[in-house]
Amino acid sequence: MAGKSSIPGLTLLIMLHVILVLGFIGEQWVNGSLERERSANAAFFGDTQASYAEARATQWFSGLLVDTGISTALFGAMLPSEAYNDAISESSAFTPFFSWWEGRLRTWWTLLYQAFLRISTALLWMPYALFVIAPFIVDGAIRRKIKQTDFRMASPLQHRLNVLAIKAVVLGYAVLLFLPIALKPIFLPLLILITGAALGNAVGHFAKRA
Repeated sequence: MAGKSSIPGLTLLIMLHVILVLGFIGEQWVNGSLERERSANAAFFGDTQASYAEARATQWFSGLLVDTGISTALFGAMLPSEAYNDAISESSAFTPFFSWWEGRLRTWWTLLYQAFLRISTALLWMPYALFVIAPFIVDGAIRRKIKQTDFRMASPLQHRLNVLAIKAVVLGYAVLLFLPIALKPIFLPLLILITGAALGNAVGHFAKRA
């Protein structure tokens, strides 16, 4: 139930985030953020790995949103047609608004691509994440086994807090995917460490059974 109840809150948070981006974040800012993040990835991972992650993100983005016609349908539905543009005067009161709105749509589209790039880059860390998280889980399991043989009690509160920490990391990263700032490549390893520590503590404080 707790997981289901968090979905509407996360959806509302993402919607508010989209509204803020569309209303206040400039297209130039988002483009600059994307370029800074790409440069940081190339410097950290090297050109080969960074290019591979970017090519994979581009393939996902094109395959899901461009080749399927979703992007064309979106812009066609939310912007006036060429026939309408030809019919109205350049001095039309709506012309500045439509120009502004087109820029907003391009901004969000760029931010969406940046999210694809961040997911693709995150996957570069997955083989290492297993080696980082596994020792925490083993340590937690050993501590839980020890508690089963002595009089020390597992803490339901500690277990619950660590589970909440894991959920916070996952949901927080889902929001950060669309954050219009350049994320450093070292950011994800820190999240992996936090997740591993919280997971290990959650296992260690899991209610013991006979």
